[in-house]
Amino acid sequence: MSKIYYLFTKNKTVCGLKRTLLFLCIIFLSSNVFGQKTWTGLGSATSNGGTDFNTAANWLPSGKPTATDDVIMNMVNGAVINLSSSITINKLKLFLNGNNTVVKLNVGGNLFTVIDSADIDIITGNPNTELYIGVNDSISAGTIDFKSYASFGKTNQGGIGTSSNVYMDANVKSKIIFRGDLVLGRLARITSGKEFGTLIFDGTTTQNVITNNNGNFSVCSFKDVVVGSSTNSPTVNLVVGTKNFVDPILGNLTISNSSTLNVGISRWNGSSTGGTFSLKPTSKLILSDVTGGTTGSNFPSNFATYILDSTSTVEFNSTAAQTIPGAINRVFSYGNLTCSKGNIKTLGDTINIFRCLTLLDNTTMALGAVDAVLKSNSVTTAYVAAVPITPNFTYGTGRFVVERYLQAYQSWRLLATPIEIASLPTIAESWREGNSAFLSTGYGTQITGPQGPIIASPTSIFDVYTQRISIKSYDTTTENYIPVTNSNTAPIANLTGYYVFVRGDRSVGITGRTGTTILRMRGKLRTGDQVFSVPLNKFQSFGNPFASRIDFRTIYNTTIAPSYYVWNPNPAGTYYNAGKYETYVNFGDGNYRLGNSLGPIKNYIESGQAVFIQSITGGSIKVKELDKFGGSSLVSRGTATSREGVTVPTLEINLFVKDANADTVLADAAVINFDNNYSDGVDNMDVRKISNASDNLSIIVGARNLVVNRRKPLNATDTVFLSLGNTRIGPYRFNIDPSVLRNLPLKAYLKDKFLQTETPVSLSETTDINFEITNDPNSRVADRFMIVFKKFIPLRFTAITAVRNND
Repeated sequence: MSKIYYLFTKNKTVCGLKRTLLFLCIIFLSSNVFGQKTWTGLGSATSNGGTDFNTAANWLPSGKPTATDDVIMNMVNGAVINLSSSITINKLKLFLNGNNTVVKLNVGGNLFTVIDSADIDIITGNPNTELYIGVNDSISAGTIDFKSYASFGKTNQGGIGTSSNVYMDANVKSKIIFRGDLVLGRLARITSGKEFGTLIFDGTTTQNVITNNNGNFSVCSFKDVVVGSSTNSPTVNLVVGTKNFVDPILGNLTISNSSTLNVGISRWNGSSTGGTFSLKPTSKLILSDVTGGTTGSNFPSNFATYILDSTSTVEFNSTAAQTIPGAINRVFSYGNLTCSKGNIKTLGDTINIFRCLTLLDNTTMALGAVDAVLKSNSVTTAYVAAVPITPNFTYGTGRFVVERYLQAYQSWRLLATPIEIASLPTIAESWREGNSAFLSTGYGTQITGPQGPIIASPTSIFDVYTQRISIKSYDTTTENYIPVTNSNTAPIANLTGYYVFVRGDRSVGITGRTGTTILRMRGKLRTGDQVFSVPLNKFQSFGNPFASRIDFRTIYNTTIAPSYYVWNPNPAGTYYNAGKYETYVNFGDGNYRLGNSLGPIKNYIESGQAVFIQSITGGSIKVKELDKFGGSSLVSRGTATSREGVTVPTLEINLFVKDANADTVLADAAVINFDNNYSDGVDNMDVRKISNASDNLSIIVGARNLVVNRRKPLNATDTVFLSLGNTRIGPYRFNIDPSVLRNLPLKAYLKDKFLQTETPVSLSETTDINFEITNDPNSRVADRFMIVFKKFIPLRFTAITAVRNND
């Protein structure tokens, strides 16, 4: 639109002119900031120009198109238009209105960029009418970059002949990039007519590929097809249209970065002559059909190699039954595997899962006669997310194989068995790897005992003789461990877990080196609510029932103590280098912290991990599917978090010792919380002590030893009785750390019955007190130490006398 501006003056002198009307007219001739270029070269209606896209004389108005120009090319005759150099335009409209003719826009070895929309179409045409855009030779390394919406054959006009087509053309060196939505009409083919180029979908958000054709649609016969890049992670959705692709992908199909390819009911298959299908880290493939690719689903088939990263995801989301390809289809492993939209998803063959198995929308997974392996390594352990209440897994002869990676410590482990109690495998079939040979495979361990042979034998009831049995289960009645007497007959599955000494894999014997290993068991997964009773005034060993970490915060109820014990296999600070118990306690902020209210947080019990819980009054817990929590950590290892302020008056007593390397390490600790909400007796708010093999510190209340004592506020008559056991000859140190106690009118002292001393203990700052355990048996009596409190009497001045000095 032209714009005219008028300027009037009235009876005034302007630039020396008096009483004169000034008229100013400014006309803008352009309708917007962009120009428009129409092709007048060869193939157009006028056909009075050349074939070079970059030649100014071939355009009206004259001039080579620029990034601000909308380009219109109305073709009526056959022609090959070539780019002589790289060029960027704003919009492209390339139409062919002719019969029995071929038009090609040849990029050659250049970069052709279309910033805004691109429409390529045959308006009318009989058989043998074809319109190409791409690289028209076999040697040029050209690229076409559609940065926004693009459509091919959208009008569906002139489609009488089956050979009337709109093509994208490429060769092995060339690339075609789509960064926006793509619409493919009935005539459209995105293909590689020369030698096979690379097709790339690389938008910044969602890209929809809308196919309106009823046949002859291909995004294939390319050397490589890539979704995403190192910088972009689009979601590419094949929205509607045929699933009958004419040509396969001749090379590789790659889903990069965090991109998603939702093929819907389409088929993106290989050519069976080679090529690799790759799901890169955090990428995703969604499949909605039951035919077309690997038998029973439209999972991409016929590739020579399948590489699915352990953090990638494949989702089978048809409302009909689907088959999940496995080893027989060269698909050996999945990262995350999701089954949704209901119905049954059947394993076609054995698979490995490295991250998460998810069932949604009441979907059932059928294992049939094959196994699904939940893998575990030093980085992660696979888990099963919360499953529907309705039947979630069905089994033929196939089972789940649940793995648990263990670090290289020759020490005890407290391990759970997350398969159905009725599962048949024995301990020997599971952790002794079916009585396998003593070879380095990274799996299993040697289980030993008095019934084992002097000369190691994998076929006996234990692998080799040792004085004590290396695998035990916990008996709540006696609050002690009961040895397993025959690993060849004892079932692996139980509720309480096992206390097992692990040296390494099957190759690691009772002497020599240590090593990592993976313990595994095969059976039906435990699913649904799992209830565990905790007897009155007892500890209860409690094995995580699921192949998933669980959140103790959602499991806890007031019938049990707000704490749990784990076994830490790390030998630091332990006398026999066999590990020690650690206590995680809720100190009031909802998190479970190691040892004290400032300790590292660990709210989760890992897959394959057993812990101890307790109840003074008697109680029970129910572990539900919704208590599962994603992710994994190494068994018994917590992650330190930043220290937070303490609001409840607290006295923390830490015991330090020098280990075999003469390094000072924390051997044990006990904590006292003071608040009117607590009682001076022992109840579920207190945490009882489980003894380590060495260096045990606890607080004595009545006849019980506590690791956490919660009691009423301090007064001047209080005494904290400490119990110190399983010590060794050598130097020790108490570190007594008070919080929120500085304003109490009390003094504290550590009383040593052996030395007959009282050492002041600050109630505002930490106090370190060194002591020795000697050959004298009186130095190691359990009740050697106590902390006594006395009333603080402030100094009062009753008189002041002053005498002046001579100076």
